[in-house]
Amino acid sequence: MFVRLLLMTLIHLGSWAAIQTSTAASSPSATAEAAIATVVVDAGTTHQVIDGFGSSERLFDDPHLFDNNEDPETGRAATTLTPEDYDEIMDLLYVDLRLTRVRPLIANGIEKVNDNDDPYDTDLSGFDFAWKNSDGHVDYVEAALQRGAHTYFVSPLKLEKFFTTGNPEEYVEWAMALLNHWRSLGFELPYYSILNEPSLKFSVGAPEHIRDLIKLLGAEMRAQNFDTMIVAADDVSSRSALEQCEVILADPEARQYIGAIAFHLYRGDYSDGELNDTGSLSALSELAAAHDLPLWMSEYSVPEGFEWGVLMHDLLVSHDVAAVDILFGAFGKQAGDYSYVRLLDEDTIYLGPEPTKKYYYAGQYSRFVSRGAQRIDALSTDPELKISAFRNRGGQLVIVAINTSAGEIEATFSIIGASRLEPARAVRTSEAENWVELPPPTLSSGSFTSSLPGRSFTTFALPEPGAVAQQVGATLAILLLGARGRTATMRACERNAIVCANTRASRGAAPPAAGPLPRGLR
Repeated sequence: MFVRLLLMTLIHLGSWAAIQTSTAASSPSATAEAAIATVVVDAGTTHQVIDGFGSSERLFDDPHLFDNNEDPETGRAATTLTPEDYDEIMDLLYVDLRLTRVRPLIANGIEKVNDNDDPYDTDLSGFDFAWKNSDGHVDYVEAALQRGAHTYFVSPLKLEKFFTTGNPEEYVEWAMALLNHWRSLGFELPYYSILNEPSLKFSVGAPEHIRDLIKLLGAEMRAQNFDTMIVAADDVSSRSALEQCEVILADPEARQYIGAIAFHLYRGDYSDGELNDTGSLSALSELAAAHDLPLWMSEYSVPEGFEWGVLMHDLLVSHDVAAVDILFGAFGKQAGDYSYVRLLDEDTIYLGPEPTKKYYYAGQYSRFVSRGAQRIDALSTDPELKISAFRNRGGQLVIVAINTSAGEIEATFSIIGASRLEPARAVRTSEAENWVELPPPTLSSGSFTSSLPGRSFTTFALPEPGAVAQQVGATLAILLLGARGRTATMRACERNAIVCANTRASRGAAPPAAGPLPRGLR
């Protein structure tokens, strides 16, 4: 706060020109063409805790993935992927990009016809959890967790046709059958969304009805010893989410079951590179803070990569968003431009994955800012130089600098509120570069200078003394759990038809013999 007030005072007093002149004179690498900027990072002023970066998920054999090219015999995508193809895509998303969040989208059809007239007497023979009704998503989540993902929550796309506002107990029966099915397979959902974009579902999605469903479902979850928390409201826009959450959180009984607030950015929330309804976003952020809840942007995307990266910055910095989830991690031609990885095919022949530019711009955050990091204060004297900064739990400081102008900016970074810092790692993505490792800048008394090309993202990772040792300790902890992890990983590889080539090679294990298809592919 002190740094922010100091900078504002200097600007208002007109003294900033003198500081810029002094900075330019002291920076031998500055050129006449480059703009001059000063950045101050205050590690002592903290903001929201980061819950991570992720995506919604559809299965790789879902016809929706490849422009609805359904095989009439199987009902699945006519474009088929091999286990090796699955492995490559999952590694791109959860190993290389280091996504930590998965949001499976489950359609209606689990219980096409009401099992009976008694919602307190569940006849599981009337439920179908095969493939994209659940089992395929369980397989996907398990494979993602083995690669480092952490948070997952189901968001039902649609409700069964017999659900109405007059039989909320039937929804609770359905949801509990789903939750119990996941738990029977070894996965108790940490979070659950009542319904994807409820405001689009007419009276069933009215805020008062969603609130009542939360109270009924929450009580039943606790009665059956579930710790699952509910995500509210996972709605289509910030305004719709705000309207839902104001009703839900005003009820103390419903509030106790809420673990996060989530929103999407449709219905005019975003256009032409700008967040439009900032009033609703700010109110939603304030509501989340008032109830000590994380705020998640759980679904949206834009086709252009640089624009997506800037949107991530604006959500994180201007509205204290704790998690940013893109529309899809990987998708075919129908939505490939809105995903991190485009899945290429031609005449139903799969050609391979192609990371989009969004993949690389997002990686300037996701590969360095770990789950549990805390955003810290960062200010720039140049409005075209967007700055965000974070402190990871291990002590490492991460600074993401976005030069939104067309020209080069020569920036001097000053860091206060941190102990002696180690030399920084610098990585850049621009229109012509993808995750290029740069020579580390020279640190002097907590400051360094860097030239930032036009329309570029540069991430600086600066460990504090002891951060490396903490990372080594975490690695040793993983190794100590190796026996349990090895069993789970090999079981996932064999049962999910995902060939974990890298894992097997490092452990000297042979590929599994051919056997039954995993439950999600039956």
